[in-house]
Amino acid sequence: MKLVTDSILNAPTSHALVIPVNTAGVPGAGLARTAARKYPLWAEAYTKACQSGLLVRAGDVVFHHLPRNPHPLMVSFATKGRDWKQPSNLKAIARGLDALALALTRQPRPLAVPALGCGLGGLDFWLQVYPLLDSKLGRFNDVLVYQPYRRDADGR
Repeated sequence: MKLVTDSILNAPTSHALVIPVNTAGVPGAGLARTAARKYPLWAEAYTKACQSGLLVRAGDVVFHHLPRNPHPLMVSFATKGRDWKQPSNLKAIARGLDALALALTRQPRPLAVPALGCGLGGLDFWLQVYPLLDSKLGRFNDVLVYQPYRRDADGR
């Protein structure tokens, strides 16, 4: 696992891209909203996954195979329930990371992971999320973890 300071949306296209989402099927804020604008095929697949019951609760993870997308594999990772305004759930993130680790064990592939549950989710990256990421994904060499960064002095 390697730490990266950049936007996850700049991740190499060879990497599967993990996007934190709610379970409502609406990428209304944060990274999900930005990703939906950049990757409309992913946004459509994410919405369908919610409507079909694949993303029901925080911690659920869905892999989207999108051959025509710049990132042919994208992962919707529910860090919270239906309401994007709710805080993220650390126990649910741990459950989702277990699913990611199992998938990487069965079918290794490069993976780009953001600071799950941080930002609008309210979790602290260094105190809460990074130790969890390290314990669940630290053994994988081709996992890039995109730590939080500020774009300018105001944090925007």
